Amino acid sequence: MATDRQARLGRAGTGVLEKVRRQISAGELRSGMFLSSVRTLADEHEVGVRTVCRILKVLESEGLVAARPRRGYQVLARANDPDRGCPIAYVIESTARPETWDPFHSRLFTCLQEAASLRGWSTLALGAGGLTTGELADRLRCARSFGAVIDTDNPATVEAVKAAGLPCLMLEAWRDDAGIDAVLQNGHMGGALAAKHLQAKGARRIAWFGMPPGHFHGADRLGGALAVLAEAGLTPEIKFVAERPAMEEEARAMLSRPDRPDGVLALWQGYAMAVKRAADGLGLVLGRDLHLVGWCAEEILENFYRPGFGAGPVPPTVTWSIRAMAEAAMSRLAERRQTPTLDPMWLKVPVALREEGKV
Repeated sequence: MATDRQARLGRAGTGVLEKVRRQISAGELRSGMFLSSVRTLADEHEVGVRTVCRILKVLESEGLVAARPRRGYQVLARANDPDRGCPIAYVIESTARPETWDPFHSRLFTCLQEAASLRGWSTLALGAGGLTTGELADRLRCARSFGAVIDTDNPATVEAVKAAGLPCLMLEAWRDDAGIDAVLQNGHMGGALAAKHLQAKGARRIAWFGMPPGHFHGADRLGGALAVLAEAGLTPEIKFVAERPAMEEEARAMLSRPDRPDGVLALWQGYAMAVKRAADGLGLVLGRDLHLVGWCAEEILENFYRPGFGAGPVPPTVTWSIRAMAEAAMSRLAERRQTPTLDPMWLKVPVALREEGKV
């Protein structure tokens, strides 16, 4: 179809098409910019309006521009060639340097680098903290990023990356109104597995110990747990707790009651550790007096998660792979770069329940 349109351009139109292609490839027309109006382009290049419309349709079919209602044609990052060193940007809501990130985000960025490297792509870490949306978009354009992985649900950051005209997706984050791909842990399945485990252990006074409402991961995991428990006729105690320093104090209060729960779903690393410390302080033994299920990525379980439980065993834990998430993100960006018009998808990384001493 693009070849047929190009054949109808004539010599003058073909010359204009090649010129605009070169301008996009050289970065003179940067991703996120809008081309002049059809009438202005026709006047500038001394061709007819119909010829300009055909040129724009050819550029659109090649993934170099996209029509935006009531705004015109926007330059996309398709010409930013990863095989020529144009990087993929990892955008995180932080002002800290990568070497000071927490173990989870450090490992996530490493896995993204490795997954990109397998395709011959380079990566760029870009902290959005402290930047205006315009500054963030400018940095992405100046780096000639060909795509972006967004590790934040900040709407301003998401819109700034989209405004740069990049193929992008949200990683470990989600907004209903984002309108872009997302790659996440399968929280619903993880919550279901955790609830089934407590039920199988005979727990009946089950408590949910987690983040306050408004957190996407919490809603996803709680939804899976509630579905399983409702089917068994169980109604869990819902305990929403702010992060440190309140977690351990709240856990101790919960476990000190005469009607304390006999099973706890603490489906975050810090929350599970807080429940364990509170149980230890009260003389409660996990697996005997209290059943607990935690949550952790496989890649940081041994060096970060396990030490948080002291001398005792690590409780049953819902695990997932950071590496699998990074590879899924890169695969989806490759598809998005090849076909910019793909409908947004929500991709979930598999989870499993890991118990000490069991394969």
